Amino acid sequence: MRRGLLSGSTAVFVLLLAVTGWVVRRASAQTAHGLPLDGTVTGIVTNDNDDAIEGASICIEVTDEHGGSGTTCGGNQTDAHGHFSIRVPLGKIGVYAQKQEGGYWPVTDASPSHTKGIRRLTLTSDAPTAKVTIKIGPKPGELKFSVKDRATGKPVEGFGVRWIGMDNAYMMSFAIPTPTLIPSNVDVIVVIQAQGYRRWFYIDPSTAQPTLRLASGEVKELDVELEPN
Repeated sequence: MRRGLLSGSTAVFVLLLAVTGWVVRRASAQTAHGLPLDGTVTGIVTNDNDDAIEGASICIEVTDEHGGSGTTCGGNQTDAHGHFSIRVPLGKIGVYAQKQEGGYWPVTDASPSHTKGIRRLTLTSDAPTAKVTIKIGPKPGELKFSVKDRATGKPVEGFGVRWIGMDNAYMMSFAIPTPTLIPSNVDVIVVIQAQGYRRWFYIDPSTAQPTLRLASGEVKELDVELEPN
């Protein structure tokens, strides 16, 4: 069942983030240093539709003998066929993937619905390797834009798109080229700006709320009119 839309105070705060370009993320622990990389994990990263994901970052969560854990991401990425191979310490580890700029929501402890992509492994000197398939989440939605000058009706070139998504305790903000991929089944705020024009915010015509939600794989076209400064 769909969650309720953002509260007024939360929406204002998120809009402020859109204007300032801030990004708020859940703090993540640093991986412990000095552990020998005597294990290897290989595998493939796919979305929930089994499409291979290129350029996904592989993350390793290491648990020490005292129960503490640390995470490191970004050192390794999947190839054009979604495959990866990474050296890891022996012991208890978690392996997951993320590609936030590609519209895939990250794995977070605060969002149980997104922890399914973590693969829990125990590697030993007798069994130092593992092969896994990692699910990165549902296929993102896609936004396409027709952007025009409100006064002249002429197309506006060189505009930028920023989206801000919220899910429980986690927030993401990205300014990326179009077409824009956004996480599916998550409420997002969409902002468009171009030099010489006022910022444009998407407003849902049926609810008058500044949020947009797309289903997995859904494509939505937006007609945008920018007001000159």
